[in-house]
Amino acid sequence: MWLQISSNLSIHQQTQVYINNSNPVTSNGNTNLPTSGSNWIVNGQTTGFFIPTGNNQVQLFRGLQATPINTSNTPTNTASANASKAWINHGSNPNNATYQYVVVPATTPAKMQALADSVNQGKVYEVLANNLKYHAVIYKPSNTSAYSFFEGDSVIKIGYIEKVTKPCLIITKEVKDTLIVRITNPDLNTVNVSEPSVDWNAAPSNVSVTLTKGLRFLESSSPFSGNTVSYNNTVEGYKLDFVLNQGNYTQVKLIKDIVLSDLNPKALPNLEIYPNPASEQVIVNYYSPKSKTVDITLVNSIGQISLKLSQLAKVGTNQMVIDTKSLKPGFYILNVDNQKAKLIIE
Repeated sequence: MWLQISSNLSIHQQTQVYINNSNPVTSNGNTNLPTSGSNWIVNGQTTGFFIPTGNNQVQLFRGLQATPINTSNTPTNTASANASKAWINHGSNPNNATYQYVVVPATTPAKMQALADSVNQGKVYEVLANNLKYHAVIYKPSNTSAYSFFEGDSVIKIGYIEKVTKPCLIITKEVKDTLIVRITNPDLNTVNVSEPSVDWNAAPSNVSVTLTKGLRFLESSSPFSGNTVSYNNTVEGYKLDFVLNQGNYTQVKLIKDIVLSDLNPKALPNLEIYPNPASEQVIVNYYSPKSKTVDITLVNSIGQISLKLSQLAKVGTNQMVIDTKSLKPGFYILNVDNQKAKLIIE
């Protein structure tokens, strides 16, 4: 497995390469990196490579390299230049060999050493799965998981993903009470066409993803209007059915039911809202210690005020009926006279 350290450098100047310390490599030829622990490399373009413990031997070459000229059809017509390159040596006939490494752009030897220390302490990432059907990894600082599915699988059960039906790329991220799911299918799903100027067109692909139970849909977004998503609570879990187009992603935001259990009907001792979730209207009962004008606002999941109302309240319990038909489905914060409650609009 090649690690692209650098190539086709100027024959008159060779850029520096760093291996496991702040002193650049100065000697030419082959170098075998230690096998007793992790390694890191920084190339002349300031790209770093962290290779954790458990990989095969990492080898590095630094020196003059002859390469066929790309404008010539004669393989023996070559040009020479100084180059540095590294690779994980699996041997000539590996059997179920695996590897992993981390690419870090725009880094320095000091930053790579700090990263290596953090990774070795288990603070940065963890590989959740590495098999022929899918790869999965979690980036711990932001609680973000990334999945590459090479085929559909009905028995996954990693993180929030229970199963998928087709190849796709998925990222999940937990943000307080919500779960963000972003999905794309980089395969354009091409179909042949008979147009004179076009040989093929991209076609939509349908991918279903089943998540763990205990989630509820809030909202979705995509840069491509042709992407759609529908959702359904099933016996197996929370199912999302996507239509994906031209490699564009769709993002879905969901809320965890552990939060919803606290919403209905009583949010605070002096504030009641129902029904919750709501679709056409919501009834708000609140207590006011004196007669005054009370402001009532609904704030959406990105902090924008979606609705603002006022009511002249009397001393004691008051009620307001809010028409919610014009509101987009999603998660809202209801503010009533400095009291707050969470509201779901379906």
